[in-house]
Amino acid sequence: MDITLLRILVIDESANKVEHLLNILRSAGLAVNGQQLTELDKLQHQLKHPWDLLIYSHSAALPIPTVLQAIQHADKDLPVLMLLGEAREQAERYFAEGVADIILENNTLHLVHSVNREYQHLQTRRQQRHLQKRLYQTEKRCQLLLDNARDPIAYLHHGMHI
Repeated sequence: MDITLLRILVIDESANKVEHLLNILRSAGLAVNGQQLTELDKLQHQLKHPWDLLIYSHSAALPIPTVLQAIQHADKDLPVLMLLGEAREQAERYFAEGVADIILENNTLHLVHSVNREYQHLQTRRQQRHLQKRLYQTEKRCQLLLDNARDPIAYLHHGMHI
């Protein structure tokens, strides 16, 4: 996989846990730049910048529904991975709210796999938006050319002269 630098926001109250999490990803061969968040104001400020992934572990001051609402309000395409100490019955509710994956804290293989998968999906969506924008611009240029043409225009379409 071709990841130049993976930019990750991590929501957790423990700086040691955040650093351990980032070290796990670095040990898996990922180039990671991470930032710890514990407050809603800082989250809203950071959402103005480009990020690739958000990992939510634990924060009493910043519950997961608040995080998901802030991302939605900022209109960002930011996958959210949630770390849990143990399996919970509320997992389906978290998925319904917008969490991309739920990972048990001690399952590092699942974490690395989810980070890789969500990053690839994000890159695919970004590329698709870029190509759609280019297609729209090309269609707009062609339409302007046709609208402003004084002479008849001939072009080839599937080998036919039109």
